[in-house]
Amino acid sequence: RAVLTLSLIVHASAARVTQSVANAALTGDFGALFALPGGPVRFALGGEYRRETSRFRPNAFLTGEQWYQYDEGDKFDPLFVISPSRGAFDVWEGFGELELPLLSDLPFAETLTVGAAGRYSDYSTIGNTRAYQFNGLWAPVRDISFRGSYSQAVRAPNIGELFAPTGPATNYFVDPCYVENRGSGSSSRAANCATLITGLGGNPATFTADNNPDASVLINGARSGNPDLRQETARTWTAGMVLRPRFVAGLTVAVDWYDIRLRDAISVADANTVASLCVDQPSLDNGFCSSIRRAQGNGYINGYTIQPQNVAEYRTAGLDLNVNYAVRTGRFGDIDLRFVGGYLHRLTQIATPGAQSEDQVDQIGRPKFNFVFSPTWTLDRITISYNLRWVDAMRRFPKQATDNSPDYAPAALLRYDEVWQHDVQAQVAVNDAMSFYGGVNNVGDQRPGVDSVDQPISPLGRYFYAGARVRFGR
Repeated sequence: RAVLTLSLIVHASAARVTQSVANAALTGDFGALFALPGGPVRFALGGEYRRETSRFRPNAFLTGEQWYQYDEGDKFDPLFVISPSRGAFDVWEGFGELELPLLSDLPFAETLTVGAAGRYSDYSTIGNTRAYQFNGLWAPVRDISFRGSYSQAVRAPNIGELFAPTGPATNYFVDPCYVENRGSGSSSRAANCATLITGLGGNPATFTADNNPDASVLINGARSGNPDLRQETARTWTAGMVLRPRFVAGLTVAVDWYDIRLRDAISVADANTVASLCVDQPSLDNGFCSSIRRAQGNGYINGYTIQPQNVAEYRTAGLDLNVNYAVRTGRFGDIDLRFVGGYLHRLTQIATPGAQSEDQVDQIGRPKFNFVFSPTWTLDRITISYNLRWVDAMRRFPKQATDNSPDYAPAALLRYDEVWQHDVQAQVAVNDAMSFYGGVNNVGDQRPGVDSVDQPISPLGRYFYAGARVRFGR
């Protein structure tokens, strides 16, 4: 009866997020007042004010103790309650850009341009941040140009990461301060654990899983936002080349190398990781320890709060290739060929401070090679297009798992197959306002792997579609 009553209750909660924005910008050039051999200096200036607010009001039933009673003595833990939440922040920003055309129309300097951009932001939550970019373009002749850039970008924590409402969570813990676990962490773990457990009235020498009555019990905790988050910071450099050979009309080839390093990435570490991070830091005076609650008298974990933290670091590098070729045949129509390819040279993640770097190249969703080839033929009002998407074979399991255990899985199951997805479409325009179209996606009917719903390809399989487009008015 109690279960039936509970299932019939409508738990309606209310959430609201608002954003107010005001901005202004000015662009132009200095004309003859400030001109370089390559032309007038161009500029852009602007500013923006933005305010965001959030509010969450849970249903009253979800905040009451009756929702979280246990059969054993009607125990109640306030950590296990959905709480109302509200938060707000605002930011003032100013930005500027300069483009300096140093040379033009000279031998070995068809174009030589450098530029710089900067943005200063003042957040009510994280304080001020600075982002900037320097870039350059050199075309020794019309047919080829070289480009490059270096930049620092920042991302401030969003309204959800800062002020998400508190909700319930549960977790099993393998306490890093158990005698048997103190040697597997940082050099600070043993001393920090001794200080922590002694300060709570426990005995570090007998602090083991066997002596913990709740060692195999789910511990109640909470999930929430974190108003103490800092900004993420990324440093990026790129170098590339663009070919537009005059002897092959309609051909453009662009190749770009990129290298990105992201620090203080915002991530939600699991409860056991947070407990380890607390005692693996040089001192116990850190934000991770405040997220783990321990019992007075013995020191065992009896509660926790999981929040977004600035804990992760990423590094990636690779090559992007774009080829476009347009052929105008006259009576036989127009042919447009497009090829977009990518090579992922590096993608590493350090999930938490002090953790080992994880190589994620070749993992699910991160193929080493991929490309899309899209030819389109147009004649009068008829357009026929074809799209080929190829994705390199990818690992089915984490690299660390298979490297450490050669027999982790049979060789035939270690990788997902390559993706060869073929799509075709035809379109007929009746006039400028109406057209009909139809096509087939995934012509080869390739399906996901036997152990996956959507990897390495959508579960839809082959499907047909048709439709019409009508434009009203001008």
